[in-house]
Amino acid sequence: LMAALNFALVVIGAFVALFVLRRIASPLFRKLSQWSSQRTEKSALLRTLVAVVLAAIVDVVVVILAYVVGNLVATFAIGEAGSMETRFSLFLNAFLMIELFKAALRMLFSSHYDGLRLMPIAAPQASYCNRFLARLAGFIGYGMLVAVPIINYNLSPALGQGLGTLIMLLALIYAATVILKNRVPLRDALMQRADNADMSATRFALRLLGRTWHMLALAYALVVFAVCLLYTSPSPRDM
Repeated sequence: LMAALNFALVVIGAFVALFVLRRIASPLFRKLSQWSSQRTEKSALLRTLVAVVLAAIVDVVVVILAYVVGNLVATFAIGEAGSMETRFSLFLNAFLMIELFKAALRMLFSSHYDGLRLMPIAAPQASYCNRFLARLAGFIGYGMLVAVPIINYNLSPALGQGLGTLIMLLALIYAATVILKNRVPLRDALMQRADNADMSATRFALRLLGRTWHMLALAYALVVFAVCLLYTSPSPRDM
């Protein structure tokens, strides 16, 4: 019971730190978005790229600081000074990887700041895509990088492998369901963007993406599923 409580404290500490730090950084994100939106035709792309890169740097710093806070809680507040239990390390490493991936998603699908969104879609669609991909990343990431190695060590590798297969199968079904459900709405949104585009190359790219995005997304989901099934996580020596 104490081990579970300590693990929960590390998880809560990392996520609370991330929430607080993102709230502190939100005025900066808002200013970058406003600056990016005040653009002329000649500087539109440059302003957007500069604002997105600066926001991404801030986002990465926030994630790293939250990771450091989680490490401090695990190393000094719970464990003995200078040491960390492996289950804490598994979670914190997964936390860093997943949250950095989510930061990359926010570069593409920023739903709260229109000026920091690279994908040419409206805020509702961006919010939906961001939530879907973030949930999927969290489910797969924490399942495969935390739950499976812990079960491998504490119970049996066969049970861990079975859990990993179940996690990836559920993720694949969820991804395929969402992709097929949104195939037509996203296609129509991309086609509308293509009709409003000024450059012929942009129109062609958006129309091509509108017709094929669901096939590309399904193919990517299948590749990730296959790679994760082939991947075998080594069991930790200390837990």
